[in-house]
Amino acid sequence: DERAFELLLGRGAEGGTLGPVTLRQRGLAAMINATAATATARLLLGDAFDAATTTAALERVNPPFGRGEVVDADGDPLELVLVKNPAGFTVALGTYGGEPAATMIAINDDYADGRDVSWLYDVSFESLRDKGVAITSGVRGWDMALRLQYDDVPVASTEVDLGRALDAFLADHAGEPKRIFCTYTAMLALRRMLGERYDLPEMGVDAPETQGA
Repeated sequence: DERAFELLLGRGAEGGTLGPVTLRQRGLAAMINATAATATARLLLGDAFDAATTTAALERVNPPFGRGEVVDADGDPLELVLVKNPAGFTVALGTYGGEPAATMIAINDDYADGRDVSWLYDVSFESLRDKGVAITSGVRGWDMALRLQYDDVPVASTEVDLGRALDAFLADHAGEPKRIFCTYTAMLALRRMLGERYDLPEMGVDAPETQGA
């Protein structure tokens, strides 16, 4: 499930093992971060390092907002996945795209996203073919729909306004696990809307108003 793994401590596991650890965030990057944190703690604490305490601490860490964060959307899991470049989107599809879920993709082209969205053509979306994409949205929602067409990925609808798209996505796919891949400013706007709808913790930054109208 891209969350559970075991750590070998020291060269040849001379320091024993840690885990299995089940993280709250999925993916290789999260596992690498957890490994680095464990190695640092072991180095600094020396003999005071405790594997059980470390395992419990790692399993309590929540994903940062919008970066693999799982929102309880009326009883259904909704994963909010930030994508910023071809490498990141490719890893995200490999990490999240294999498990069936209703999918929304929201692409903006504000300064923080990057104005040129031609990078989308360096990403393979073939893993989304079987289930298709429920809706594309954001300022570049139509561009995203066109990009998916080239990879023979069916797109049910396009709505550039993020607020209307989110409302339709949640309503049309009630009772299903859901996933939203989104660029940075689209993520901030969607996370703000989800926060208001489901009383989520603050993000720590000011999210923009609905974009893509």
